[in-house]
Amino acid sequence: MISEYPQWRWTISGSRRTPDALRARLDELAGPRITVANPDNTHQDWLSHSVAASRAIWVTPDSMSMVCEAATSGVPTGLLQLQERPGSRVASGVHRLVETGHVARWSDHATVMGGKTGQETPLWEANRAAQWVIQRGLMPGTMDKAQKRINT
Repeated sequence: MISEYPQWRWTISGSRRTPDALRARLDELAGPRITVANPDNTHQDWLSHSVAASRAIWVTPDSMSMVCEAATSGVPTGLLQLQERPGSRVASGVHRLVETGHVARWSDHATVMGGKTGQETPLWEANRAAQWVIQRGLMPGTMDKAQKRINT
């Protein structure tokens, strides 16, 4: 992928759960166009700042929270191709995000790199969670005011 887009600058990062052997291999990729960020050496807001400054995001599909965070950012998001655990909740959730166009598979990388994922409305999980709470009447006395904010 990197060689297909020679004019782009890349930032690659693992997570705090990335095995040390993989972190070492990622470090080997560092170069003039590739920054490798070790999450142990970044500040608290590094990820949100990096995402906001990105033209495209590629994530592994094994972390639903990272996939959702990337999709929620509004930045075109693609999934790196990894073996998935069939029938897992994470795989099912990722499939739903692909089907709704919030993220794209590796096979559609040209769409992501071109600035699109196929979904015009960004994923907004906070809104969905708020609607769930309101619809179940879990916020008595504030339902009307909160419903007006969500509908606007």
